[in-house]
Amino acid sequence: MTDLEKLCSRVTEVADCAVITDDVNRRYFTAMKSSAGTLVVFPEKAYFIIDFRYIEKAKKTVTA
Repeated sequence: MTDLEKLCSRVTEVADCAVITDDVNRRYFTAMKSSAGTLVVFPEKAYFIIDFRYIEKAKKTVTA
């Protein structure tokens, strides 16, 4: 189980979702180094929202 999957499973314990905007935490969960982006984590799924300039890199890097 990946760290992102673990976070998804624990979200409902404290909130409806988690929003991660910090560069370090975002990189930890997505493995993508960038100065932009937001990770929104729900119990059933996570979404990585990023500037269109990074879309190709995100598609290759973020796999979970």
